Amino acid sequence: MTAQVYVDVLAVFSREGELIPTAFVWEDGRKYAIDKVSKPERCASRKAGGTGYRYKFPMEDYQYVIEVNQNAVFDWCQRAAKKFIAQDSKGKIINIASMLSFFGGYTVPAYAASKGAVAQLTKAFCNEWASKKINVNALTPGYMDTEMNTALTDPSNPRYAEITGRIPAHVWGTPEDMKGPCVFLASDASDYLNGAIIPVDGGYLVK
Repeated sequence: MTAQVYVDVLAVFSREGELIPTAFVWEDGRKYAIDKVSKPERCASRKAGGTGYRYKFPMEDYQYVIEVNQNAVFDWCQRAAKKFIAQDSKGKIINIASMLSFFGGYTVPAYAASKGAVAQLTKAFCNEWASKKINVNALTPGYMDTEMNTALTDPSNPRYAEITGRIPAHVWGTPEDMKGPCVFLASDASDYLNGAIIPVDGGYLVK
């Protein structure tokens, strides 16, 4: 999701929000971000990419993607939960998983592994923290027309037609499509929804 999407979601709750840019790959960066929020109620984690043929994909790149997409999510969720519990308040944690939380993908081994882990962490944290009034859910964006997917959205790329044909409406998503689900998961309306991995994919998974 883009930074503006986070700002717009906060606006729905008539609250001012602060975007805290930090390098999730470093533990100090994650600690800085969560410590800077004096009284968090809603937290969302973002993601990193990483592509390459498996037999050519450098181990250091693999480890980087795992650190950002998996280890950082674990650390971020744990730090947020500690804050929620310490202030004895309910909390909402929204992780950003992926279509590759459901299947392996192609030339994205590190990304697929890390996003599979995000889905499982979301479920595991739900089991541990639901009794403490903490909701942990994940959104799985479908194929989004973003800068990250520039190569895929090129009509000359054979995969563009393949992917577009599988989406029932034959339209790719945009970051704007993430706003509604984020608002719902951050609101009281989702109080009894926990441990869910929710596709925002235009129906891609149903085919």
